Amino acid sequence: MNSTVQTIFKIQMRLILSCFLILVVFYFSWLPQPDFRMLWYMPGWLALWSNAHDTLRTGIPFIFLGLLSGFRLAERNSSWKQWLITWIVFVLIAFLAEAGQLFIPKRVFDWRDIAWGCLGSLSGLLAVAAIRFFFKKLQAS
Repeated sequence: MNSTVQTIFKIQMRLILSCFLILVVFYFSWLPQPDFRMLWYMPGWLALWSNAHDTLRTGIPFIFLGLLSGFRLAERNSSWKQWLITWIVFVLIAFLAEAGQLFIPKRVFDWRDIAWGCLGSLSGLLAVAAIRFFFKKLQAS
């Protein structure tokens, strides 16, 4: 494969994976039953951990969203303004996922879920920014 095809393939794969992770956020946020032990496909150990850390679990997919987006932003040498806009989009996704719970009887709106989503996406983006910073320093020396 030539480099153009590889680049397009990488972009498409990141986009597909990002869309999948966003759908995962909405799916698990909008389940009618917040107890993950009731999900037949959820491994027991993961269901127990998720139930014990009910708000923290919101941030996990956002870490990966931040990483995926951060690598794309770094690859394109995007400005910090674009990094900030990306993070704001993730904040809005976290808010929408949580706001949807207002219409589901056994679910409750919780600002901590939004905070964990914001922190998760921010940590993913910052991790990539730090890697980018150190690689630039290494290349300069």
